[in-house]
Amino acid sequence: MSNLRTWLARIESELSKPVVYDVCDDQEIQKRLAEQQDLQRDIEQHSAGVESVFNICDVLLHDSDACANETECDSIQQTTRSLDRRWRNICAMSMERRM
Repeated sequence: MSNLRTWLARIESELSKPVVYDVCDDQEIQKRLAEQQDLQRDIEQHSAGVESVFNICDVLLHDSDACANETECDSIQQTTRSLDRRWRNICAMSMERRM
């Protein structure tokens, strides 16, 4: 989970940076396009891992040992909501960049 949090923070930071063109020529445009494609590929490669974490959280919520009291259940639900919000935001920001 720590690796996922680190990756999410890095991608969120990268996506929040404005796209700046030093010069407006074909080479610069191709360079920025390649950077966006690399970023999109990285996001797509992490989608299975993010989905696995969602599945694990769902399993934990239905496991009486892992979710023995309300505090533990609330923590798992909060983590799931936070991950969902961040993941949706990353996907949306990435789509906006492609346009």
